[in-house]
Amino acid sequence: MQGYNAQIAVDSQAQVIVAADVTQSVVDRGQLLPMCERIRETVGWLPPVISADAGYWDTVSIEHPALSDTELLVAPDATHQWAKPKPGNVSPAVQRMREKLSSGAARELYATRRTTVEPVFGQIKQARGLRRFAFRGLQKVQAEWKLICLTHNLLKMFRYSWLPQTS
Repeated sequence: MQGYNAQIAVDSQAQVIVAADVTQSVVDRGQLLPMCERIRETVGWLPPVISADAGYWDTVSIEHPALSDTELLVAPDATHQWAKPKPGNVSPAVQRMREKLSSGAARELYATRRTTVEPVFGQIKQARGLRRFAFRGLQKVQAEWKLICLTHNLLKMFRYSWLPQTS
């Protein structure tokens, strides 16, 4: 069975997809740097704040020099109400992130992730009924996913009556 892991980066203001990719990796770990590179390719820079769920936690990526100018908000532990932080010796990066996300502005910013990315996946999967890819093979699936993301963005612009300005 072929399996794919669809990734998106979403603008928090308009819920427009600014970067998309598909991998055959079962987990999101290790995908933070590639997605940040896709954002940089699309937009030209990285936003001042990037948030991602606990699946993206990877100490090597979090501490990578390419991301040093961006405030990363990535939970090192699952944030479900029934999840508990992993006991034992933790790295300094994990401890710093736990402290950062425990209160203040970082906590509030991180909480907006749920209302930024998750609704877009919901709109694509539920409202548009796209629960599986029609094609097989990584390149074809990547092209299909980018087309799906493009149509999502076009629908956003249409629904918000975005029109090019005429002189």
